[in-house]
Amino acid sequence: MTRRSAVIRTRSFKLSWVMSPERIPRDLIADSPTGSVEWQLQLSENTAPIAARFTQNDYQRMLREIDAQHGGAMITLQGYLNGTPAGFLLERTSFKVDRRRAPPPAPKPPTAPPTP
Repeated sequence: MTRRSAVIRTRSFKLSWVMSPERIPRDLIADSPTGSVEWQLQLSENTAPIAARFTQNDYQRMLREIDAQHGGAMITLQGYLNGTPAGFLLERTSFKVDRRRAPPPAPKPPTAPPTP
């Protein structure tokens, strides 16, 4: 079987990643509200990490939103993945905090018909 392929050039593409709030590092916030926070996203041990940068204000807001959900949050990390000579960079990075939905209730077993 022959495989056919084509190269499609692009500057970046949008990436969304859903993650649990337990994976969010909380020790990256400095005393100053200015500055930035950076994550190094590692796909596997043999690949270069993807740098993801956030403003300190956005990071603090995300942590407050997570705490307001009382353990019922789900986080979506979004950004535009861009290749640089130093590796990959997730640009215009943002977070979306959603309420984790409770699973639907289990169906009730059928009741026996009344006996006459």
